[in-house]
Amino acid sequence: MTTTVSTPFDKPLQESGCNFCGSCISVCPVGCLVEKDRKFRGREWEFETTQTICSLCGCDCDLLLDTMNNHIVRARPEKREGYLCVKGKFGWDYVLNDERLRTPLIRKNGSLTECSWKEALEYVAERLGEIKVTRGPDALGGLISASYNNETLYLFAKFVSACLGTNNIDSSARLFGFPALSDFIHSWGSAGAVSAMSEIEEADTLLVLGSDVMVSSPAVGVKIKKALSRGAKVITIDPRRTRRARLSQLHLQLKVGSEAALLQDMIRLLLKEGLYDKEFVARNCPNFEEFSQSFLEEEAEDRTGVSREDLVEAARLYAEKGKKAIIIFSSEIGDPQLISMIADLLMLTGRVEGGAFPCLPLSNLRGASEVGALAEFYPGYGEVEDVDMRKEFEKRWGVSLSTKAGLTAVEMIEAAGSSLFGLYIVGENPVVSFPDTTRMVKGLSSLEFLVVQDIFLTETAQLADVVLPGISFVESSGTLTNAAGRTERLNKAIEPLTRPDWQVIAELSSRMGYPMKYRSETEVAKEKKALVKGSLEPRKYRFELKELDSGLESVSEEPDREYPYMLMTGATLFSLGDNFRTRRSKISLLESPGDGYIGMSPEDAQSLGATDGTRVSIWSRRGNISSTVKVQEDLPAGLVFMPTHSLGYNILTSLSLDCSTRSPRFRLWAVRIEKEQP
Repeated sequence: MTTTVSTPFDKPLQESGCNFCGSCISVCPVGCLVEKDRKFRGREWEFETTQTICSLCGCDCDLLLDTMNNHIVRARPEKREGYLCVKGKFGWDYVLNDERLRTPLIRKNGSLTECSWKEALEYVAERLGEIKVTRGPDALGGLISASYNNETLYLFAKFVSACLGTNNIDSSARLFGFPALSDFIHSWGSAGAVSAMSEIEEADTLLVLGSDVMVSSPAVGVKIKKALSRGAKVITIDPRRTRRARLSQLHLQLKVGSEAALLQDMIRLLLKEGLYDKEFVARNCPNFEEFSQSFLEEEAEDRTGVSREDLVEAARLYAEKGKKAIIIFSSEIGDPQLISMIADLLMLTGRVEGGAFPCLPLSNLRGASEVGALAEFYPGYGEVEDVDMRKEFEKRWGVSLSTKAGLTAVEMIEAAGSSLFGLYIVGENPVVSFPDTTRMVKGLSSLEFLVVQDIFLTETAQLADVVLPGISFVESSGTLTNAAGRTERLNKAIEPLTRPDWQVIAELSSRMGYPMKYRSETEVAKEKKALVKGSLEPRKYRFELKELDSGLESVSEEPDREYPYMLMTGATLFSLGDNFRTRRSKISLLESPGDGYIGMSPEDAQSLGATDGTRVSIWSRRGNISSTVKVQEDLPAGLVFMPTHSLGYNILTSLSLDCSTRSPRFRLWAVRIEKEQP
């Protein structure tokens, strides 16, 4: 590793393979800054240590927080040989940022001004109550971030369903492939297809599909490296030649957006060459013959850009009997067909238990879906259109529930001003994190009443009529549910800077005439546990009988002469989601440039006459933004990349929804790029 650092953006250090975990404090720019801040804050033996869970992404790593005088001094892994990425080790400092909200804000004469909790909650209860009476319960809705603990998510879902009286309840889980991923996770009962993250390093073969997990889920990347050191074979499916792809034994560098076609071709090869688990299929899969017949037709030529030799090698490596193989994929894929094909591969090879690991971008995506923070479900995956299930929850909650299907996250904002007039948003920032920013702002501005509960005055909160302060994960107690379904304990490390979110929701409900009298998160957890079984009923091992959508159309906008490039977005090592937390952390100093960039291949940059730092305009069919070029060797020609912390990137993206999941359909968008004049 390079051991000389001249600036936080030292190129040799970043290219050396450093994960910025902070173990080498002397050469880590962020580590140096944090260590400097620790001075004069107490001696080691004076610290109070809290064992908790890092909730900055979906890896849910064990975390020790050392505190003194209600101030976090440092974060470290639970075990001496444990691992924390740069976000886990240093990204917590946003919680004590001076921009934290501590008192409610209410809009008076066009401006948000501070007010008391009593005034704020009375006004929110009054306005939501008015809309419920005059326009009906379905004129209201609730949206919450899937980063909250299970207890807060459950209470919010109960508030919207039982107090407001509507099924218009959804969460940011909608943006990341749920409920399609929920269905996959629970396809075969509570054991399910999902492996524990610890099993990755024990695998013999890893098939990695989707985003660069070394960046988006660094803890998973470390497990992959450990598997490699043990001699595991890694197959990477990615159009980019990332560091993770370069470490692989086999890199299938396919055409952009053709992942589903590639998996279909792999399934066809397994069937044709008899590489599937015949005993398992014969014993467990009643529709196998019908499924196999649908693959008799020869695959179309050159659908994916992957040679037949490489495809055969990948299929044989993955299907090898007696070997432990795991498919690692990003939940942001969100394509129901692709997720269905992953399930088909697991059934064909008999790896229905622990055969896959979805990399989740948020800490409690699975928990959010299990406790009812999706429009389709009550807690425990009870379908809202199931009459018997509705009667059961009416009995438990002591109130009549809506018989109408609810609107999803995007649908609520699309309906704003026409059929939806009041919206309560907790911890989510749709103006920045949802597709098509222009339509988001228009929709939210059309509401009669908007209340936002968050820790910062986000771009969405700035549009609100009332803003309620929230708390961070280090101030919370409760539980999270990881990708494998294991419940993990979140423990409070410092006293909250304001009222806990669950208390605010409960008090608001009581003021609206539906009393919620809980004394602690423990009481909420006890009620939730009685209702949430944690899994759907086990299903038979049945293959999906669907025709594959042609080419790029399933996940991508169609490029043309006016918009010839395909835009991909994703995380970076130093930012999270829309960056509202990490941009207030010292790790933001490692982003270069800090306001984002447009990554281009050397060929595309040369054809545009651009180099690192060149300012360009990026246009899509919805709008345009300006950004800075960053030439990236790993990108193929025609594909450009923007990190999700880039200013205004969602102005370019589309709200088009998948008809089955009602989630945003596209993950690739057609754009054109023009060099700006000096």
